[in-house]
Amino acid sequence: MAKNGTYSPDIIATLRAALDAAAPPLLTKQEVVRELRNAIRAARGRGCSDQQILDIFAAQGITMTPSTLRSYLADKPAKVKPPRKASALAAAQELESVVPSGDAIRTAVPADTVSLETVE
Repeated sequence: MAKNGTYSPDIIATLRAALDAAAPPLLTKQEVVRELRNAIRAARGRGCSDQQILDIFAAQGITMTPSTLRSYLADKPAKVKPPRKASALAAAQELESVVPSGDAIRTAVPADTVSLETVE
């Protein structure tokens, strides 16, 4: 790179060769199943069991349980568990310790303060 941020035209060929040779990113098991979703469903439609499909995957080094396969094929995302009651109770108690109650506010205001309701 030159001092002013310009580059030699030769850099284009070097970068193009590097990009062409770059390996694609690795896929997770879930991504593999999602990419093959239609093929897996077609195999099931032809009578292949989940275990037969998993045996085909295992031959390529991809192992999983039948329930994992089914969850990866599901159209809806996995359920998120609601927070536990104990943690919700702890959060409420923490909030109470930070936010003063009405009684605390009343005692913090001096008694000789003029009320807006009494001013005419």
